Amino acid sequence: IVRLWSAESCKYMNEYNVPNAKMLVDFDFDENKIVGLTSSQLCIWRRSEP
Repeated sequence: IVRLWSAESCKYMNEYNVPNAKMLVDFDFDENKIVGLTSSQLCIWRRSEP
């Protein structure tokens, strides 16, 4: 699970499931999406307001 927190308010924003319970190696995000890398997959999550 990737949990996203606000750097400005330090509040929890949302969480995203990593497929097949793989370990997340690296990630990056912007206003619209999160891109994550596991040991065997590239994952892209669309961000939406909770």
